[in-house]
Amino acid sequence: MKLKPAAPVRDILMTVFCLIGFLLCIFLFQRDINAAFTRMGELPVGIISFRYNTAQRRFIDRLVWDRLRNESPLYNGDVIRTADLSEATISFFHGDIVDLSANTLIQIFVDSQGSRINFSGGGISVNASSAGMVISSGSNHLRVDGGSNLRAAAFEGGVMDIAVSEGAAFLESGQDGSTSIAAGTGLILNAEGEVLPLPQAAAVFPLGGASIISTAAQGAWVDFIWNKIHYPAGMLTRLEVSHDRSFMRLFFAEDVASEGRQGIVLPPGTWFWRVYPLGAPEMPPGQEIPHSRITIVYNPPPVLLSPRENQEIRSPSSPVSVRFLWTSSPEAFSYNLEAADNPSMQNPALTLNVRSTEGNQLSVLSSALGDGTWYWRITPVYNRGFEGNPLPSAVQPSEIQSFSIRQQPDMHVQTRELSPPPRSGQEGITFRQVFPPNNYTVADHLLPDMRFTWQSNLVNMRFQFSRSEDFSDLIINENAPSEAFTVGEMPAGVYFWRIIGGEGRHESPARRLTIAPSLPPPALSRASNSGADDGLTVQDDFVVISQQQQQVEFNWEPSGAADFYTFRLYRGDSSQAVYETLVTNPGVSLNMGDFEDGTFTWTVQAFTRESFSSSRRTGLTASQVLNLRHLHPVQLVQPAGGQVLAGITASRNPLSAQWSSQNPANNVVFLLSRDAGMSNIVYRRADVSPSFVLPRLIEGNYYWIIQAQSDEGLDISSPAPSHFRVMPIPPLPAPQNRIPIDTHTIRAEDIRASRSIDFSWNEVSGANGYIFTISQDNGSGRTTVIETPVLRETSYTVEDIRLLGRGNFFWQAEAVHAFDDGLIDQRGQRGENRLTVDIPAPGQIRTRESGTLYGH
Repeated sequence: MKLKPAAPVRDILMTVFCLIGFLLCIFLFQRDINAAFTRMGELPVGIISFRYNTAQRRFIDRLVWDRLRNESPLYNGDVIRTADLSEATISFFHGDIVDLSANTLIQIFVDSQGSRINFSGGGISVNASSAGMVISSGSNHLRVDGGSNLRAAAFEGGVMDIAVSEGAAFLESGQDGSTSIAAGTGLILNAEGEVLPLPQAAAVFPLGGASIISTAAQGAWVDFIWNKIHYPAGMLTRLEVSHDRSFMRLFFAEDVASEGRQGIVLPPGTWFWRVYPLGAPEMPPGQEIPHSRITIVYNPPPVLLSPRENQEIRSPSSPVSVRFLWTSSPEAFSYNLEAADNPSMQNPALTLNVRSTEGNQLSVLSSALGDGTWYWRITPVYNRGFEGNPLPSAVQPSEIQSFSIRQQPDMHVQTRELSPPPRSGQEGITFRQVFPPNNYTVADHLLPDMRFTWQSNLVNMRFQFSRSEDFSDLIINENAPSEAFTVGEMPAGVYFWRIIGGEGRHESPARRLTIAPSLPPPALSRASNSGADDGLTVQDDFVVISQQQQQVEFNWEPSGAADFYTFRLYRGDSSQAVYETLVTNPGVSLNMGDFEDGTFTWTVQAFTRESFSSSRRTGLTASQVLNLRHLHPVQLVQPAGGQVLAGITASRNPLSAQWSSQNPANNVVFLLSRDAGMSNIVYRRADVSPSFVLPRLIEGNYYWIIQAQSDEGLDISSPAPSHFRVMPIPPLPAPQNRIPIDTHTIRAEDIRASRSIDFSWNEVSGANGYIFTISQDNGSGRTTVIETPVLRETSYTVEDIRLLGRGNFFWQAEAVHAFDDGLIDQRGQRGENRLTVDIPAPGQIRTRESGTLYGH
C-alpha cells in the first residue's frame, strides 16, 4: 500500500513546479528580446551612432521595435526611427554616411549597386560615397551621384524639400522624365512629384555635418553660403546659428537682404545652422525648417623644435643626418615636411610625408641635405572628414625656421710664393702734358673755364686742337708761351690735343678729350598716392591722399650718367621751394598730410660728381604739375570711445551707432570685433547708413570701425577702432518650490500607478522662459538625459519615466529671458533637486539566433 504525501508537501511541490515554469517563461521571453539586437548568420551593412538620447530599430521581418545601443550593427531592410530630441548617424560599410534628424523614419537597403533609403518623414543629410545612392519617398525617387552632399526633408502630405550642396542628384518622380539638381540648387515637391514654385534657400557651404579646423583658440571664420531660389523681389533670408538643434538658444541671427553669404566667427564646439526665406507664402503644412550641423575643432599648428632657429649643424661625416622634431596637431592625419634653400620655400629640396602617431611630438631623420643654409616647415594634413582642407585658413603650416649644415673634413693649408714687384726705371723728358689727362670728359659749359697745362724746357711751344687723332683737321694751332692755354666754346664731341716744341722737332702724344653736353632732363613718372592701387588717380596730374595714405611718391627714370638728383617742390614762385632735397636714387617719398590742397610744381635735375677723368656735369631740369586734394577719414560718433552700456539695454534696446564723413562714402562696411586688432570679428554688416541700430550684444569689450572708400576708390575708413563695453546682465534667481522635492524616490509601485511624472516650479520675476534638464549620476560625472528648449510654462512632464532607467538623477530648472527668435540674453541660477529611480534591474543580456519569437 502506497502512502499519499501529506497535503503540505504536495502544496510545496506544486509551488516549486509553478515557480520553475514562471522562471522558464521569463527566461524564454528575455532570450527572445535579446535576440533582437543581433541577427545570427547575417552580415551587417553598417552601424548606427546616436546623439542626444537613442534611436529605435525594427527588423524587416519583425513587429517589435528595439531600443538600440550606440554603435549597434544594422542589417539589410532595417527600419530606423528617431524620437523627439534625438539624432543619429548611419555609417554604411561601403562609405555612405546618413545623418538623421529628430522624428525621422527611414528604411535601409544595400545591394551591389549601393545603398537605397526609403524616406518616410523627418530630415536627413547624405554624404554619398563613390557608388552613390537612391532615396525614395512616395512616388519620388532621387538618384544621388557619388561624392555628393545633400539634405532632404519630408513633411506632411508627401511634400519633399531637397537641396544639394555638392555634386548632383537626379529626380525621377511619378511623372515622366528626370530632373537634374545641381550643386547649390534645390526644389520642393509635392507627393505627385510636381515642383512647387515656393521660395527656397539652398545651403551651399558649409556641407552638412562638416568639421572645420580652427588654428586659433577663439574659433574659425565661417562663410555661410546659400542660393536663393524662387525669391520674389524684396524677400529677406534668415540665417540662424544655434547652440541647440531646436534653435531655442541662438548664437547668431541675421536677416540678410543682399547676396547669399554671411561670415561670422564660431568658437570651437558643435553648432546648428539653417537658412530660410522670411515670409514665404503658402508653405506646406507641418513643415519644419531643415538645418545642418557644423563642428569647429581647435587644432593649433605644429611648433618646430629641432633644428632650432639659426642652429648650425657641424659633422665630419658625409652626408650629414638631420633629425627634424616638432609638436603634433591632435587632428592631423599626417604631416608634410619641406626644406628649401630659400625662405619663400620655392622648389623644396626635401619633401617628406610623415604619418601621425600617438604622442605630443613627432620626428623624422633625413640625410638628403648638403652644406648650406636651409629653411624648413611642417604642414598638417587632415582627412576627408574636415571641411575646407585645401583652404589656407584650414591648413596652416608652422612657422618657417632656418638652420645651416657645415661639414668639417680634414683641412690642409696651401701656401704660394709671391714674386717681388717689377722694377721700373724713369726716362728723362723735355716736356710733359699735365691737364687734362687722356680720355678726360668735360661739360660743354665748363670748357671755357678749363686750362690746358703742360711743363717743358723748350721754347717756341705751340698748342694744337683737332677733331682727328692724326691732327689732319686742326681747329686750333697757336703759340703758347706760358705753358697754359684756354679753349673757348666748342660743340659737344670727341677731340684731341697736343704740344709741339723745338721748331716742330718734338711733339707730345695726342690726348683724347670728350666735350659732353648737359645731362638730359629725367623722364618723370606721374606722382601717385603711396600704396594705392592702379587707377586710383582721377587724372594724370591729380593726386588724392587720405588719412591712411599720406605718402606721395615722386619717381623718374634713372639717368645712366647721373650720380645724384636735386628735387624741388614749390607752388607759385619757383624761388620759394616748400621742399628741396638731394637724392641718389631716382625717387622721393614725401608725406604731404600737412600740405594744403592746391597746385604744386615739382622739378628734378641730374648731376654728376667731378672725378679724375671727368668734370662735374649738370642736367636739364624736368618739371611736372601736381594737383593735391585731401580725403578726410570717417569719424566715429556713437557709441563714443570708452562708453559703458548696461547689459539689458544693449540686449533689449540696442542704441543707434552713428558715423559721419566729409567726403561721399562708398562700399561702407560696419565691423564689430572683440579685440583692438580687429581680428576677432563677431559682426559684419555692409551698406550701413550714417545711423543704424546695433545688433543685440552680450557682455564684454567691443571695438568697431567703419570701412569706406571715396569716389576715387581710396580708403577713407575710420583711422582707429572705437572701444565700448557692455556690462554683464545679472543672473535671474533660481526657481523656488521645485516639485518633486529634493531626494524624492520613484519606486516600482509608483510606475505601476503612473508612468509619467510632473515637474513644476514657481515663476521667477523677469523671466519669460525656463530650461529644464535631467542628468544621470554615472559615478565619475553626469550624463545629460533630457535638455529642453526654452519652455514658456513653469512645468514639464516626462511621459514615460522608464526611459530614464534606474539610478540617481538630478533635475534642474533655470529661469531665462529669451526673445521670440530663441536668442537667450539673460540666464539664471539653476535650482537643482536630486531624484532617485528605484526599479528592478533587467537580467544580463545575451544574444542568440532569434528563431521563432516566444508567444507567437
